[in-house]
Formats: sequence, C-alpha cells, structure tokens
Amino acid sequence: MLIELVDVTHRRLLTLLQSALWNKPPDGGLFVAMEEDDWQKLFCAAASHGVIALALDGIMRAPENLTLPRKLKITWAANVDAIERRYDYKTAVAEELAVLLGKETVPVMLFKGMALAAYYPIPRHREFGDLDIYLFGKEQEAAQCLVKHGAKKEKYQNKKHINLSYKGVPVELHCFFLGAYHLKKVRRLENRLLKSLQQDLPPHQIRMGQLLHPPANFHALFLICHTLRHFTQGINFHALCDWAVFLHANKGLIAVEAYRSALAEAGWLKIADAFTALTVTLIGPESEVAPDCQRDRDLEEKILTDILNPVLMPKQPSFRGKIKYYYRRLVSERWKNELIYPRQYGHRIISSLFFHLRHPRYTFAKLFNIK
Repeated sequence: MLIELVDVTHRRLLTLLQSALWNKPPDGGLFVAMEEDDWQKLFCAAASHGVIALALDGIMRAPENLTLPRKLKITWAANVDAIERRYDYKTAVAEELAVLLGKETVPVMLFKGMALAAYYPIPRHREFGDLDIYLFGKEQEAAQCLVKHGAKKEKYQNKKHINLSYKGVPVELHCFFLGAYHLKKVRRLENRLLKSLQQDLPPHQIRMGQLLHPPANFHALFLICHTLRHFTQGINFHALCDWAVFLHANKGLIAVEAYRSALAEAGWLKIADAFTALTVTLIGPESEVAPDCQRDRDLEEKILTDILNPVLMPKQPSFRGKIKYYYRRLVSERWKNELIYPRQYGHRIISSLFFHLRHPRYTFAKLFNIK
C-alpha cells in the first residue's frame, strides 16, 4: 500500500491535514509519546509542504488538544497569525485592483492561489504568494492603469504574464494560462481553456469592479495542467490539498468526459489519473467525488517518493553547494520532464541557459546572494 512508503512524521502530517479539511478528529494513536524533537520534525514538515496553518487546524480538532511544547506552540501560532495577516492584506489589495481596473472597463478574474483559498474551510489558512489575474485580453491596458497608480514593473518579464508589484504585493497579469507555449499540445490545451471560459463565463456575466472566480470546468482542467507543469520541478502536499478541496467543492459540476478528452489529447491523462488517485488515497475526499481514473500504482508510488524526497537547497550553501544543488535538481527532473514534455528536456535546458546568458545580473545574484 502507498501509505507504507510514508514515514511517521509525514503520516502525522497527513492525518492532521485530513482532520483540518474534512472536520474530523486526527488519529490520536499516531501522536502517542511524541518527544519535543518529534514535534519539531512535524513543524518543519508542515513548513516545507506549505501547510503550517492547516496542520495547526488539525491539531486543534483533536478530542483533547495535542500537547505541543510551549515554545513551539508560540512559534506555530505566530506563523499562522502572519499567514492570516498576509491573506487579509492581499485580499484588500486584490479588491482594490478590481475597482481600479473596473473603472477602465477591464474585468479581473482571480485564479490559482487566492481563488483556490475559497474552497478551504478557512480560506485565510491557504498560503499563496502572487496575485494571479486574468484580464480577458486586456493585460496591457491593465498594466498601464496600475503603473499609473503606483505599481512597479519587475525587471524580468516573460511572454506568459506581466510581472508587477503593487503596494508590496507581487501581481501577475496573465496573457495566457499555460507555460511551454511553443508545444502544439499546450496550445491546444490553452484553446480548450479559453473556450471553456467563454462558455461558462459569457460576457453578460462579467461584472466590472468585482473579483471574478473561475467556473468549475475551466478550473478543473487548468488546475490539473498547472499542477502537472509544476510537477517537473517538484510538488508537495499543498498541491494535493488544492486538488482535494476543489474536487469536494465541485462535486457533480465537472464535465468529466471533456476533462478526460482534453488530457488524453495532450498525453497527460495517465499522469493526471495517478495524481488524482494519490490525492484521494492520501488526503481525500471520498473516491466517488473524484473523476473516474485508471490506477497505475507504480507511477503513483514514483510520484509519492518524489514528493517525500525533494532535492533541497542547503540552508547556508556555498557557491559549490549551489552548483551541486542545481545539478542534482536537473538530474532529478529528467524523468518528470520526459513524462510531461517528451523529448523536450534538452530544449528546456537550452532555454534556461539562454535566459541566464541574457540576464547575467540575475544569474550572479542567485549564485552569490547579491540583492
């Protein structure tokens, strides 16, 4: 069974996540006779998976609150408080952006981080970084408007989105949704996403000055594609939780046939099914909530092993340590890249090399901690 591959620290974390998401007490037997060092390992695991607040929610749902060491309890609570304050601030900024852009007749649809937070029992406990916004083809007008109101354009831009900082919050104004746009199958998926969005969010339903949220069919396909794209660089329990709460909140609303057809056409159905099966096994919700999927236990086991054993940057790396880290990461990513983007691994390395050659200051800043 897959759970047998999971060490005791991550089993404890998984039961806390299940408790937080599905409002049930955690398995108390896993927490018997825990020492201070065990609690510290659990906290570090929660931090590395981006689920500190969710893990504490699980602890608080225990029949008798699990006894954390006092110092760690204070640290944990302080981290959750900071997560909540960041969420509140970013929410206020997002609402302000919607009003500003609405005055210029630019619609604003949130997706990714803040949009996913709405599916969680406590939205403030879903951590995220950027505000990801889709402007329905009006990203240039949006950028001009926000710069006029004090936003700053970031130095390094790409074709996928315009990078800004507004009142200290990173904002990505998306021109399109998926990366690797040079691939035909990705362009087809992008077109599917746009068509789904037009069908389920027609112009007469778009309200200026308000934050729009993605419709279920669009969001299902985008979310799984986005997760698979990030899988090449490494994913964690955070991604599993997103998929779990999304499926639970949208039970019966997803056109499963169209979803599976789009993924099959891209050659991603097998890996998407494995990710869904892994999510249901480790996090939930009930299997009948998820789209039907073909099980591939060997692939599921390989994905789980990758999640549990990521290649991590040393805490205080030397120049040589950083080079070693980047090399190990490249090697570890190869099988995943071949699974998602067959025969494109070399292209990715060459593209990355050209980027770093075009932006030597960025490269040196990364290697030598230059700000």
